[in-house]
Amino acid sequence: MSRGKLIASLAVISCALVVVLGLSARSFPLKRAPLQTASPTTEGVVARAVSGGVADSISGGVAGGVSGGITGAVVGGVTRGVVGGVLGAHNSSDIPQVDSSTVWIDTVKRGPMVRQVRGLGKLVQAAGSTGPVAEVTLPSIMIADVKPGQNASVASRKGPLANGHVISIGSSGSADTRTVDIALDTKPEGAEANLDVDATIDIEKIDNALQVGRPVHGVANKEVSLFKLDNNGTDATRVTVKLGRASVSSIEILAGLKEGDQIILSDMAQVGNAQHIHLVGTHQQ
Repeated sequence: MSRGKLIASLAVISCALVVVLGLSARSFPLKRAPLQTASPTTEGVVARAVSGGVADSISGGVAGGVSGGITGAVVGGVTRGVVGGVLGAHNSSDIPQVDSSTVWIDTVKRGPMVRQVRGLGKLVQAAGSTGPVAEVTLPSIMIADVKPGQNASVASRKGPLANGHVISIGSSGSADTRTVDIALDTKPEGAEANLDVDATIDIEKIDNALQVGRPVHGVANKEVSLFKLDNNGTDATRVTVKLGRASVSSIEILAGLKEGDQIILSDMAQVGNAQHIHLVGTHQQ
């Protein structure tokens, strides 16, 4: 090989080595990169990038945390409120509690029932009568079934006076009331004129009636709502009962109850429209 060609070959090889070393230096720098001073523009970009990234991260994290916290609190509160409200609606504390000793309870039974009407009045000495007569006043609506000859019993504040019978039915000067004269079968001791009396007249006997003690608001031939005791006797449920013929202290049951049922006779206005009540204590009967 000539000397010229050798020199040319070496020159080409040298150039190739320079190129290779340059590329290697770029790819695998021997100097520590941090020691290289960055330009102001690069520093601004990096700073903004870092600052923006940190700010965005913090902002996003805080916003996400606050939003999540608020959302969780609201949802949790509403959920607990709704669930608590629904559960509370069925809580036993919403069922009125009634002291059993303050109400009267009676059992529905079947058997003879004597219909009676009752009135207040005074003893008078009637013309043509050998003994005192009880002159009592009754509401006009109760007079329809009262007839002469019906048996009656008369009492005073001290107790029973005597048995008697209806002798006449008159007017009392009022469209709402009528007077009934009852002759006493015997003249009791202490029976004087103007003595206050209480008379009960027997107007009908029903041989086989489904009956119960007359409720406070029990009106003949009407429908009423009454509380019937449940099987355990510690609770009662409101039921609709159809009433029939009424007496002073008892009333006929036409529908809504059966023999053996127990009901509350007392006024239950204190529990409002409650459909169920809980009884505590020992009941009266």
